[in-house]
Amino acid sequence: MPSVILRQDQPLKASGLPAEAGSGTFPSRQQLFVLLAAYFALQVVIRTLLSNSADLDEAEQVLLAQRLAWGYGSQPPLYTWIQIAFFSAFGTSIFSLSLFKNLLLFCIYVFTYSSARRMTRSHLAGAAAAISLLCLPEVAWESQRDLTHSVIASTLAMATLWCLVCLSLSRKTRWFALLGACAGLGLVSKYNYAFWLLGLVLAACSLRELRRLFLDRRMLLALIVATPVFLPNGLWMLHHRGEALAATSKFDFNQSASWLWTAGVGLWNIATATASYAGPLLLIALIVFHHAPKRPALPETRVYRRLLFRALLIVCGASILLVLGFRATDLRGRWLEPVLVCLPTLGAVCLHERIDEGRLKILAGFGLCVMAAVSLIMPGRILLAEPLHREEPLNRPYAALAAQIRPLLQPSTLIVARSRLLAGNLRLNLPRRTVVTPETADLFPAPASRQLLVWNASLRPALPETLREWAKRFSVDLRKVRPRYFTALYKFHRRKRMTLAVIELQEPPLRNGGVSSRAGTKPRRMLD
Repeated sequence: MPSVILRQDQPLKASGLPAEAGSGTFPSRQQLFVLLAAYFALQVVIRTLLSNSADLDEAEQVLLAQRLAWGYGSQPPLYTWIQIAFFSAFGTSIFSLSLFKNLLLFCIYVFTYSSARRMTRSHLAGAAAAISLLCLPEVAWESQRDLTHSVIASTLAMATLWCLVCLSLSRKTRWFALLGACAGLGLVSKYNYAFWLLGLVLAACSLRELRRLFLDRRMLLALIVATPVFLPNGLWMLHHRGEALAATSKFDFNQSASWLWTAGVGLWNIATATASYAGPLLLIALIVFHHAPKRPALPETRVYRRLLFRALLIVCGASILLVLGFRATDLRGRWLEPVLVCLPTLGAVCLHERIDEGRLKILAGFGLCVMAAVSLIMPGRILLAEPLHREEPLNRPYAALAAQIRPLLQPSTLIVARSRLLAGNLRLNLPRRTVVTPETADLFPAPASRQLLVWNASLRPALPETLREWAKRFSVDLRKVRPRYFTALYKFHRRKRMTLAVIELQEPPLRNGGVSSRAGTKPRRMLD
């Protein structure tokens, strides 16, 4: 079949896609998706049976999912909105948390396969790209272990790329609308998705073959679809700048040190984060495809190769400007995940003329080994925590401690926990109660005649300063209030125990002491 060359006045024709590879190809498309679905279903089972305690990001979602809001702080609200729907359908549980995240991870593989296959017109390249995601530690391990917003941002980053590729193949109106929907949803998934969107759009506009897509008046439809999706959260950010920018401290903007020092540290951290993210993938690609015979490349595939390369270069340039202009010194792999998750697709596009059935089987064998390793190490780190001298949040006995606290609770009791990890786990085990932390209390206004201040006394026996400041709202002499202590044995430990300290506050709050514990008896609007 003759190759179809992209011209400025002619998009790629989808009819150029070949038939599926024969039954001898392993994995075929059906086998690939069945294996992936089975793998992620296994991860849901392992996570659900392993522990009824939540890790840090999971606990944050349990805490924030107590109500719908246009914003929840420094992270966009999309993940929490969908998690609320899963909690409504399946209950507030570890199963709901794990099911949602593993569905997102499955979608990343689907969009990666579909994008690479459409770019190269090759099932072998699509399967290689999907399997290569297992070579990325942030995707294969960290995303499974505890990431949330980075997972949904990566899913939408690949969905956006897929929509753009489909639009280049078939310039139908529905693809313009879907591209706008992906862009809007991506912006409310994680704010660094904006770097990927910027890089992808500028890279496409720089290519003669793709530029006309953005000059098409139907691109206004994409903008019309994206705007109302992002606008409510954008307005919330304007009215809550402090909360929206709270996490920027993670970038460690160092204004006191010399510019040369901050530039060096920031650029080094970008380089090491990128190397740790992409290094294993490059190593495996070198091993598998070194000296592989090369077939003729499709001319149109070069367009997509340039698209991805230029998008990554633009994002890299924006990151360097962030370091040089704002003195950001701490950029980590998880911040780069929504951008670098396209690397397997780029690899498949660059090497598609070298991918044959034999090398795909080798790559699939490596992927199966990674799946087996993750399935063993994920529970092993919890079951063997004591002999390995490790302390994992999933080993903490939150359920047993919540059961001990439950008799202290009355219908009007508000639980104020020291950290989001503790607050989320208390709500997970006390789902009918309102649980807050001092910094999230305004998100969940509720009438409360009694409050319980709770903290992990194993880490800090004395009342933490944040809870002490919170208690100043009450006319209570904390020197006369003695905490009550509750202790339980760590899971899969024979000696290690966790202790929670609880202080009961029963007096009404001071009228001039700030936010009242009775505040919030009137429901707030979502925009507040």
